[in-house]
Formats: sequence, structure tokens, C-alpha cells
Amino acid sequence: MGVQYEVNELLCFAAHHMQRIDECEITAAIIEYYPAECIAAAKKVLWDCYVVDLPCFEKRISSRTRPSHHKEAEDIMKGLKCIDSKYPMGDWPTMFVALDLNELPRWKPGEANAAFHLERIIMLERKLRRAEYFVFRVDPELSVETVKQHITDGGVTVVEIERMSQDNAVTQSFRVLVNVDDPNKLYNEDFWGDGGFKRSKLYIKDILTMRQPDILCLQETWLINETAGLIAVDTDYLHVHKSGMDSRQEVIMGRPKGGTAILYRSDFGKKVSHVDVPSSRACAVVLTENSLRMMLLCVYMPCDNYSTSVVDPEFDDVLHCIDTIMYANPCHEYVVCGDFKVSFTRNNAHSRRLEEFLQWYGLSKCWDSPISNMSNTYQNFSLNQFSCIDHICLSNRVFSSIESCEVISDPTNPSNHSALAVKVCQQGVLKFTKEGQAAWGQSVQRRKWNVATLEQVREYKAALDRRLAPLMRKLDDETVSCLNLGCTSAAHDNAIESLCSEIVNACLDSGLECIPAKKPGWGGEVAGWNKFVQPAKDRSLFWHWIWCECGRPNIGALYEAMKRSRHQYHYAVRLVRKNEFATKKNSLAEKIKSGADFWRELQKINPCSKMTPQAIGDADSPQEIADMFGKKYSELYTSVPTDANEMA
Repeated sequence: MGVQYEVNELLCFAAHHMQRIDECEITAAIIEYYPAECIAAAKKVLWDCYVVDLPCFEKRISSRTRPSHHKEAEDIMKGLKCIDSKYPMGDWPTMFVALDLNELPRWKPGEANAAFHLERIIMLERKLRRAEYFVFRVDPELSVETVKQHITDGGVTVVEIERMSQDNAVTQSFRVLVNVDDPNKLYNEDFWGDGGFKRSKLYIKDILTMRQPDILCLQETWLINETAGLIAVDTDYLHVHKSGMDSRQEVIMGRPKGGTAILYRSDFGKKVSHVDVPSSRACAVVLTENSLRMMLLCVYMPCDNYSTSVVDPEFDDVLHCIDTIMYANPCHEYVVCGDFKVSFTRNNAHSRRLEEFLQWYGLSKCWDSPISNMSNTYQNFSLNQFSCIDHICLSNRVFSSIESCEVISDPTNPSNHSALAVKVCQQGVLKFTKEGQAAWGQSVQRRKWNVATLEQVREYKAALDRRLAPLMRKLDDETVSCLNLGCTSAAHDNAIESLCSEIVNACLDSGLECIPAKKPGWGGEVAGWNKFVQPAKDRSLFWHWIWCECGRPNIGALYEAMKRSRHQYHYAVRLVRKNEFATKKNSLAEKIKSGADFWRELQKINPCSKMTPQAIGDADSPQEIADMFGKKYSELYTSVPTDANEMA
């Protein structure tokens, strides 16, 4: 049987040099010169020609560490070596030849070619002068010209712009090629508008004000350590934050870890301690009361690889980190919650791995409770994707105390993830308030001390003295008055903690009785809210309510109406916040034109209320205060002797 010839420049190049040059250098040259599709085609040709002599054909896929064509180039060299070992004299049944010499590398493997490197440098310089940028999830009414004008107004030259989304998409995507003289402009969040935590700040503030949770866990904050102070949206709550991004990088590349945060009521005080977590995908706190400890972990897991057998190493690393923290900080109860990127209905490698971890630590998913109302926690209305990938996992004692578990479906939520609400019976878990007070979920209302009158302050002092009087007798108790600095008695510690709690409660109760309360609210609406946002919000709530009442269908006219109204509301919020200053200027101009007082209207825009003191020292009336200031200034001006001739 004669020799057959197959035209393939890549295989001809590799077979020609394999006897004289190292296999690794040939593989590197193939990867360097040929594109991925040529390497895949050459591998298929090789296996088609020698299907009997080679092992079963295996299609490669890319991993996090190596692209697929790197592995296929190695498979080609292994296949050629296998064929060469079977036909040692080079008498191959099929020989590979090259017809187009331009398809052959212009250098030998392992050798440096000056012209090639010069060409690569020129191409690299051209590429560095341009940057490809993708703009996602913008309003469907925006055109290519509108986006181009926005980028140009920001001082960036647009080379090319292309619309990538379909015509009927709820939101649009654009591919933009620009000349980047200042890369920080494109990667600055203010260049494109609000995003991440800033975009959800209003919604989070509403949850804290209206629902008053004891603990709120957040994922995907997208904040660096320098901007973590933005989480403090309510002074009634303290927080711990773990950034998923390295602020030392000028340009953050790849997919960052998102960031996590835990907000807890400020009246928990010293009962909450922060836990140092080595992973950037989790943060944790420990709540302590009467020697009982409960750990709360907030996690943001890596994306699911949808493999049925292989677990992503990063997924295992986060679980190992959680395991290490729980082992190093032993507690009576554990709660692990967050965005796990795992749907247990998939029954893949990640879901089985997480199920094993939960069983090992005796944790139960909140959805397993018979009183839970399970539904999709992730809804991507643009791609029509729905799944339940957010979970709250609790230890047995806390799990058995669940009173309610639900998904908060709210059209005002700007995120694709819905909030999860779990209410736990306080009895038998951890108790942070005294007997007879409300259970978790009712935060202490703040007092308006800045407007309290002198009489109200005196009433507060009297009420506090009345409540503290019976507590003063406990100071004579030996468990509280112990002077031993090395005392390790648990009874003494519990008695001191109990006394401190009673003193704090006495202060709070006296304030509730005598000092006026601060009106709940998030601090004022954005200018133009009632005119531009409120109508869109009402429509969104209306269609969302109808959609929920009809069983939340994923297709149909009702579903499209709900999506459209929801998108219009969020677009109106972004537009009003962006144009807030211009709206204030226009409103001020219209009021002045109508004859309003300029300074009074300006004071409304920038209110700066200052409390007038009602007592200074022993002076508690306006006349006494004025006389005291007159006396002080008289002493000041007459403190140095003066010459009448000099003053004349």
C-alpha cells in the first residue's frame, strides 16, 4: 500500500522538527504562531488519519489555569510521538505536507527571530493605544449615538462602537473601542454612574428603616477598604466589611470577589466581636450572651462550574476557610448565609460538596423548614433565568426556632437577587434584651436630644435616678464588688454583665419616657422624586403585585409588563439621582422668579439647624445668659491696663 499525503501546515511543521528539537519547544512554537481553531483542526486531522494507532479522541475544554488549545497542542505532539514509535523508520502510512509556505512559522522552534519580535512589539503598541470596553445593562431607549456622546463628553475618544444586544432586549449592551489616554476615566465608577452598593443604598436603607432587622448580611458590595464607610447608611447599625478587591491595583482586572458585609444593631454593643477571616469571600462575627456564643458567617461563593464530577478548587478553598474559622472559634450555634451560587436541584459536584459540608457541621438549610416559603432568589429578567442560589444555613437549635422564612420579592430592589428574611424565636437561642421587651426585629428608636428642652432633660435625670436606685444596692453584692483582678468566677462575670445590661436598659427606658423620638426615615428624598420617580414606582408596585397574584409566570404579556415597569422605575431612580443638582437649581430659579425669598429657599436646600443652648453654667434664662456674656467680655476688655493718652 502506497504512502498517502495530507495537506496540513501545522502537522508538517511539527513532524519535521520533532526528531531534532525538544517537544516542549515545538509545542510552545505551535501555541505562539497558530490560532486556537487551527490547532483544534490539526488535531482532528491527525486522529482521522491514524484512528487505529492513537488512543480515543478527547475533546479538551478550557480551565481556569490553561486554555483548551494549549492542551490540544500537547496532544498533537504526544500523538506524533506515538506514531513515530510505531513506525521507527519514518515509513508513515500518511505523510503531512505544506502547500502554503506563509502558513509555516518563519523561525525554528526555540530560536529568537528579530523580525518576528519587532512585528509583535508593533502590534502590541497598537493594541495598547486602544482598549475594548463593554457596557452592560443600560436603558433600551439609548442609542449608539447617545452612548458615544456620553463617552466623548467624558474626555475619551471613541474609535468604534457597536450594539451587541438584541432588538427586544430589556436592557442593552455595547462594545466600545476607544483610545485610552487616561485609563482611570473608563474604570472610574463615576464615569458610568451608580453601581454596586451605591446603586442599592436606597433599598438597603428602606429595609433597615421599615423592617428593622437585627442582622443584615450583604454580598457583592463592590467596595474597597477605603470606601467601606458607605455601608454606614444608618446610625442605629454597626457593620463589619470584607472587601473582595485589592485597592492597591490601579486597574482591577479579572472577576473580583465582590465583597461581603454584616450590619447589626448598635444596641448589641460589646456582645458582638469581629472574626478575622483570611478569605476575601467571607466575613464573620460572634454574638455572645450569658456565655452562649453564636457565629454568623456571610459568604460570596465562586460561580458554579456545572460539572457533575469536578469541584472548583476555589469553591473548596472557601469551604476549607469556613471550616478553619469554625474550628478556631468554637461556638454553641452557627449560621452561614449568603450567595452560594449553588442550586440543589442541579445535583452537580458543587451542590453535593456543599451538602456534605452542611451535614458534617449539622447545618440545615432554611428551605428545609416546613414553614418556609421557598421560591427563586435569583431572577435575571433580561435573560429569563431563575434559580434558588441564595441560602441561610443554621445549626439545629436555631433551625428548630424558625418562626418564618420567606423571599422578599420587591420591584424596588435594584439587584437580581431577592432578599431573604428569616425570623427566629428568641427564647432558647440567644437573648439580647431583658424579660418583657420585644424580641429581635425591633430596634431601639433614637431620641432627639438636640431638640430636648431643659425640662425634658430634668425629667430624664429624675426618671433615671428612680430606675437606678434599686440597682445601686447590688453594688454591695460580693459578686459585683469583687476586687480580685485575677478572678475567673463565671458567677461574678454573669453578675457584672447582668448589672451592666440593667443600667443600659434603665438609660434607654428613661429616654423613651422623657425625650422626644426621632421620626423614622432615611434622611430626605432626592430632589425630583415625587415628580419623576414616584409615578414609576407606583406602576412598578402595581404590576408586580398583579404578577405575584397570578403565580409569577415567566412568559406572557403580564410578565413583560412587570419587567418593563420595574426597569422604568430603576431607570427613573438613576436619572433623578444623576440630575439632582440640576433639579435643585431649576426649582430654586422658578421659586425666585415667583417672588420667593432667596435666602429662605437656599436654607431649605442646605439646612443647617443649630441648637440654641438653654442653659450655660448657672444661667438658665436668656437675660441671665446675656448678662453672663456681658460680664465675661467686660473682664476681657479691662484685663490689661490702658493709657488714656494712647486711646485719645
